[in-house]
Amino acid sequence: MDETLWINNNKDQAITIFNEQLGNLTGKTLPVGELDEAFSRMDITYDPVESSLYQSANAAYGLGFLGNQNARPVWNIRSNSSKSSVD
Repeated sequence: MDETLWINNNKDQAITIFNEQLGNLTGKTLPVGELDEAFSRMDITYDPVESSLYQSANAAYGLGFLGNQNARPVWNIRSNSSKSSVD
């Protein structure tokens, strides 16, 4: 959660670090203006939309990344404890 809060409170620095790491991984960076625009349309949060988690889990299952399709519920961030896990 601390990282998420830091990103939201230091967007310019977060964009710079993101672009540097992108360059390290791919050998290319993106124009800062494009990243500024992209970040302005995103909500960086540690409290994901529940339906998005299930959509991602189902996609990962369909691609063979998960051992079973029991992904309900994955995590309860508010209580900071796992409800169940995906095998």
